Amino acid sequence: QTERSDLLLEWLDDDVPATRLLAMELIEQRLNNVEAPPLDDDLRQALRARLYDPISPMRRRAAEALNNLRDEDAARRVARRLATMSEPDTDTIRAYLKLIRNVPRPEAVIAVIQLLDHPQLRSEAADALAAAVGTNAT
Repeated sequence: QTERSDLLLEWLDDDVPATRLLAMELIEQRLNNVEAPPLDDDLRQALRARLYDPISPMRRRAAEALNNLRDEDAARRVARRLATMSEPDTDTIRAYLKLIRNVPRPEAVIAVIQLLDHPQLRSEAADALAAAVGTNAT
């Protein structure tokens, strides 16, 4: 198992996008397999780094995987990305909002409010906002 994790770490950091996407596919399969061991800290950290990947499908899929893991550190990073409005891809922003909905971050509230005006993201933004406000109120 350690050898597989080491290989996935190497592939996630590869210069070739197809290699990184293959690593992500293997990680997604592992996450969907109830008999597979949990991802170790190194793999989680490598997934968090993919939130800044040059290609949007990788950023989106990393956010989706980290959402499945309910990763607190990833939610903080995504909240910062939303606050800077540095993500141009709508599908990736949607994945970010789902992560914020499931791991609410009060610091994301202002950015999420701004996304309520986006017709393609309104529903996800409303869900994320409700979760973040609910967390802030308690």
